[in-house]
Amino acid sequence: MTNNPLVDKLLSSFGDLERSISFTKQSLSEKDGVPTDVLNRLDQYLDMVVKQKVIADELREQIATGSWEQVARNVKIINGISAMIREDAQQILANASFAAAGIQTPPKDDRMLS
Repeated sequence: MTNNPLVDKLLSSFGDLERSISFTKQSLSEKDGVPTDVLNRLDQYLDMVVKQKVIADELREQIATGSWEQVARNVKIINGISAMIREDAQQILANASFAAAGIQTPPKDDRMLS
């Protein structure tokens, strides 16, 4: 496979994210009262990051061969997955903030991961 500094940096970022999610899950697993749903969602994030890494790795060949339509498509997929993770993580943090303040959480947004 061809070397590409941008793809290398992207894969490195995914590795950092994967380690952060794993650390977060391990830390939360050791605490009392963390909903199983939150831990399951962290597992989903890890699965999504693995998918992003596979797609990013495919970008190397696509860039090398000039398959720009496929590059653009895969970049959109990677960005979409990242947006889903970000939005869902923000919802988890918002719910945790509400719970810490003793406020009932608002109804779950159907757009979030379940």
